[in-house]
Amino acid sequence: MTHAHGTAPHPVPAAGPEISGGPAYLMRLATEADHLPSQALGRFTEARATLVRAEDPHDAARALAWLGRAQALNSDFPAAIDSGRQAVAEFTQSGSDRWVARSTEMLGQSTEQRSGDAARHLYARALRLYEPTSDTAAARVRQRLENLR
Repeated sequence: MTHAHGTAPHPVPAAGPEISGGPAYLMRLATEADHLPSQALGRFTEARATLVRAEDPHDAARALAWLGRAQALNSDFPAAIDSGRQAVAEFTQSGSDRWVARSTEMLGQSTEQRSGDAARHLYARALRLYEPTSDTAAARVRQRLENLR
């Protein structure tokens, strides 16, 4: 079995009963990030470290992207932008166009309160990446761009 990004899955060492590092866990953390950003910070940091140790760079980059969102929701914008940029770079290096688009959009969300111009630029980039592959995601980003006006 391989991941969608073409690499074989790696077993993830347990770091506690809740840390599995898998996609379902990351999605649950993403939901928590919207509601409990300060609690999500530690969990995304731990998930990232676990996935790096497990040599799962794709999911480790996903955890980093979500960590950036949690940092922004916790008003730590410099850390959020650093995490977001690093996630975009890791997905760019791995060739995961879908997650380059998603992490670019997330970075736009993180920069929106600080700079509408930077967010607009990031959303435009994400939109260009989404348009050929996802009408739903492209529509979401178009709405984000419209909301900036």
